Amino acid sequence: MSAPNLDTRLAALREVYTLGAGRVQDPQFSEIASLLARAEGRRALSAEHTVVGLFGATGSGKSSLLNALVGDDIALTNVRRPTTSEPLAVTWDPVGAVPLLDWLDVRNRHTKDVPIDPRATRLILLDLPDFDSVESEHRSTAERLAGQVDVLVWVVDPQKYADAVLHTDFVAQYARHGAVTIVALNQSDLLAANELPRVVESLRGLLADDGLARVSVLTTSATTSEGIDQLRSAIGALAGEHAAQTARLTADVVAIGSRIPSSDYARTTSTGEAKSDARKLIDRLGDAAGVDIVARAVAGSYRKRSGQATGWPVVSWILRLRADPLARLGLRPAKGARRDPELHRTSMPALGAAAQAKVSLAVRSFADDRAGSLAETWREGVREVGRGALDALPAELDLAIS
Repeated sequence: MSAPNLDTRLAALREVYTLGAGRVQDPQFSEIASLLARAEGRRALSAEHTVVGLFGATGSGKSSLLNALVGDDIALTNVRRPTTSEPLAVTWDPVGAVPLLDWLDVRNRHTKDVPIDPRATRLILLDLPDFDSVESEHRSTAERLAGQVDVLVWVVDPQKYADAVLHTDFVAQYARHGAVTIVALNQSDLLAANELPRVVESLRGLLADDGLARVSVLTTSATTSEGIDQLRSAIGALAGEHAAQTARLTADVVAIGSRIPSSDYARTTSTGEAKSDARKLIDRLGDAAGVDIVARAVAGSYRKRSGQATGWPVVSWILRLRADPLARLGLRPAKGARRDPELHRTSMPALGAAAQAKVSLAVRSFADDRAGSLAETWREGVREVGRGALDALPAELDLAIS
């Protein structure tokens, strides 16, 4: 069975959100609302553009790495931005990128002519504020954009690559996003040749602990240009596929779905069990609605009409004088007439107190059977739906019999 596509996943998440009001606990409920709004906003914008964000701690060299990637000292020479205090965007399609940059709320924008990779003509490259900044606003901006970009590039340096803030508060939060994640061990020129493999191996181990065992790890240096071409190529490959947006949102939905405990909000049952519960409900409702009365009337009507058609003339004449049992119940149309059950209901008596009690018990039992081991908030929701159906059931049962 193929995996569900993004539309299917978002529809399922939207249903959880709709049904979960008052049942899914905050902050989870707020996270779902935020993701649905973010997905709607991003999908309404260009799928041709790929937004790549460079994230890292103070001193990791994000700005220098961006300069090396684009071949210009944009992040260092801009007098309005002497430090990484606000996001900076580099684009190669200034007009087409405007709606996306507005949605991202990135005002500092630069345009380049030659793409970093032939496949990346619709690229938006962001240099983000330090996520460990002492300025809470800077960290907040980094956190917001980490939730919005299509591709995450974690820039680490030899001194801070094992920092707990990096791994616990950021990287591990995006463990499901390996398909749109690149890790750059920057400033690799600061390491001796024999130290580099050991540090890379250590970093890979930490990433595996974060849930990103298969993520691409590149060694880079803005000073020596080591790994710059490889990073350009990795970004170009993701941009060229035009699939990063979908992959990113899919990972978001999967991640939030994994945090919804299945024991609380989902119940898996076999087809046989589901059919058994449904059959039990049908039998109980049929008994309360008087299906046995109708069945006897059908048999009596069949015998009457058979006798009229095949019996001796005297017997046939006598049978014609007898009332048709189905007609007494309003279920036998006049000869030649067509009967629309939507317009012509039966003459069955209204459900008495005993029958109504049977119907109510049948519905409650069915609701409890189907709710199974769901959390109590969801069990009560199932019961509520059942109670809501009770008012309409008598008319629906009459229609079904008709």
